[in-house]
Amino acid sequence: MRAISSAIVTVILVGISLVIAITATIYIIMSIMPIQGKNLETLMIKGDSYITKSENSYVLHLHLYSNIKPELTLYALEIGSKRVKLSNDNVKIIACDRGKAEITSDGLVLIPGTDVWIEITISNNLNIGNYVDIKMYSKTGYVYQGMLTFK
Repeated sequence: MRAISSAIVTVILVGISLVIAITATIYIIMSIMPIQGKNLETLMIKGDSYITKSENSYVLHLHLYSNIKPELTLYALEIGSKRVKLSNDNVKIIACDRGKAEITSDGLVLIPGTDVWIEITISNNLNIGNYVDIKMYSKTGYVYQGMLTFK
């Protein structure tokens, strides 16, 4: 029976060590660098958004931030299993801190970098609790979700 030479054992050990070192380096690099990057395009329904009830309607006070390029057009929202089309009749822009927001026949249009407060009035009776899930639909087919508190 022949024994394995020390040169072959050394080559095998060095190979295993290199694989472990490369794997550890990749793990460290991946944990430091974010995978999605800083410029992820999204619509944020900010946490200070809320909903109130008036006489016979609900009013959504939404604080939105969009950095979607070239622009984002929101045409509808869903709240309490009711879908509401966004139009001049039920959407009002309260304050636009940055960027530009406008209501067109297509819906609410936001350019990149827009930080805006809007009010949406819903005359339907909603079956909702203290925390309300909301979905906003864009013309490009994306659905953006958020949560509102009832005040």
